[in-house]
Amino acid sequence: MTSMFLRSGLGRQMVRAKLPLKPLLRPARRFQHNGPDMEDYLLPGQKSAQNILKGFIAANAVMFLAWQFSTTHTKGESPDLLKTKNNMTRELNDKFVFRSGDIAHGKYYGVLLSHFSHVSIMHFGFNMMAFWSLGNGIIMSLPLMTGPKFLTLCLGSALGSSVATYANKQSRGISNGSLGASGLVSGIAAAIALRAPFAKMQFMFIPVGIPAWVLTGGFFAYSAYSVAAYDPRNPPLLDHAGHLGGAVFGALYYIMSLRRGRTPGVWR
Repeated sequence: MTSMFLRSGLGRQMVRAKLPLKPLLRPARRFQHNGPDMEDYLLPGQKSAQNILKGFIAANAVMFLAWQFSTTHTKGESPDLLKTKNNMTRELNDKFVFRSGDIAHGKYYGVLLSHFSHVSIMHFGFNMMAFWSLGNGIIMSLPLMTGPKFLTLCLGSALGSSVATYANKQSRGISNGSLGASGLVSGIAAAIALRAPFAKMQFMFIPVGIPAWVLTGGFFAYSAYSVAAYDPRNPPLLDHAGHLGGAVFGALYYIMSLRRGRTPGVWR
């Protein structure tokens, strides 16, 4: 593999008042290379997948701007504008944050929509850079990747993340909401680690590349430990169960479907 495997993404954020996200991982720029861009050699299906990737990022950007508009207040705002912002904030909290108690009340919006939702600029920025980097990596590395397959990987990882989040919170009575795309990013990271386990990824502040299987394996092992060692007196900022749920779907989908696309017509 050449010039396309990048650092993995951030944690799915647990929503707690006035506690900013402290990112664990950050994405990297593509390695520099001479000659035509890899995009010049994409097949039609891969180009369709990349368009979906761009669409996901655009949707996340729109929702991030919506959060910023609704939660940012300036001196001298008119009562009508303030009312509009307050109503918008309530709608965003209602539909774009996932809480386990929502299911019992028949509110299913957040199961998927929470993965398009970021409040913090750091959370949004790093998640989207990781999503772009890793998404392009899996698209470019699989000749038979298509738009529907990439969409299935993304939405399936998001659903897997929400299912794991729901199960963990219900079993422990956790009421915090979750938002952010990192459950989805975790699914893509898991697929990348299986597709090219020795591709170099980089951990924050460490200037050397680390094999994908080591970095992602270590991160998911840490997530599993954090779920097992949960302490209600000191709840984590990160939704570790969501990471694991997204990763499980991404790994299974790669093994059961995407792996066929390594070389057309060949399973290996």
